[in-house]
Amino acid sequence: MKEQVLAVQRMQDYIETNNTEEISLSDLARASLFSPWYSYRLFRDCLGLTPTEYIRKYRLTQAAKQLRSGDVKVIDAAMDAGFSNVDTFTRAFYREFGLNPSDYVKNPVPI
Repeated sequence: MKEQVLAVQRMQDYIETNNTEEISLSDLARASLFSPWYSYRLFRDCLGLTPTEYIRKYRLTQAAKQLRSGDVKVIDAAMDAGFSNVDTFTRAFYREFGLNPSDYVKNPVPI
C-alpha cells in the first residue's frame, strides 16, 4: 500500500510542477510508474477525485490565492490557471466557490 500512496504523491507533485501545462493521464501514469488505468484508479480511490477534477480544483485554488492578494486581474488569474478564456474560468470558479471571481476579489473568503 505504501507504494501506491507514493505513486499518488508523485502524481500530485507532477500536477503542481506542471500546473500551467496540459496534463494527460499518460503523463500522470509516467509519474506514478504504473499503467494509465491503474494510476487513474489509484488517484480516484486515494483522493476521492478523478485526476481531471483534482487538476481543476488545484488550478482554481491557485487562481483564488492570486485574486486574494489583489495584485492580479481576473483575466490574468484565468490565464495563469490554464483557462483559455475568462468566461470558462468564471463559470468554473463560481461552481467551485459559489461566487464570481470579481466578487471574490472584493470580499475574499477562506478557501
